[in-house]
Amino acid sequence: MSFNSNKGFTLLEMMVALFLMAIIATLSWRGLNSMLHTREALTRRGVFFDQMQQLFLAWDQDCHHLGSPDQWPMGFPVHWDSSGFDLFRFRQSATGEKNWVAVSYRWGTGNIERWESDSIMNRATYLTMLDSFQKNDDLTEIYNHQKPVHFELPVTAGAVRVYIDTLGWVDNQTASLPAPNVNYLFLGAELSLHLKGANVDYTKSCLTGQN
Repeated sequence: MSFNSNKGFTLLEMMVALFLMAIIATLSWRGLNSMLHTREALTRRGVFFDQMQQLFLAWDQDCHHLGSPDQWPMGFPVHWDSSGFDLFRFRQSATGEKNWVAVSYRWGTGNIERWESDSIMNRATYLTMLDSFQKNDDLTEIYNHQKPVHFELPVTAGAVRVYIDTLGWVDNQTASLPAPNVNYLFLGAELSLHLKGANVDYTKSCLTGQN
């Protein structure tokens, strides 16, 4: 009895094998590409939430350290309009001394910036800075060419409103604010940001600690 010893793949079998290998390679590439895109998207989202968390933490701390009305040099220590929010808050030094500093938030340039001044040592400087805020002077000059902190968020619009006891929410700076006294407590402030591509605004409310 004789056997055919020529064992091998036929041309058709080779073509089928190559075709299957091509399909497997294509599926593997698509899977790898999808994983890379998912990783990049998760990284961007992680950076986004980290920036948002840092911004809202700074906002909360600034609002909470406004101090009480009897400590304010003059009027409510805030100013705001459609493009930003300015406030004066206490900053404690390494030696435990508390001094006033000015803080400004600005948006509308594709991100949001936070500016902070050096310690304000006298009433005249406080009033000069407040007047500059009300005139919408250049922040670079107001803050003596200090650099702001940039939060990389695609901000297209922002709004601020403040909560004053007996008055409720006040969202228009042009409305006359009463002189601060025991009957008008500055209880809180709210920051709302609209981001590019977002369906809802991102909002952070903070309390001043006055009661």
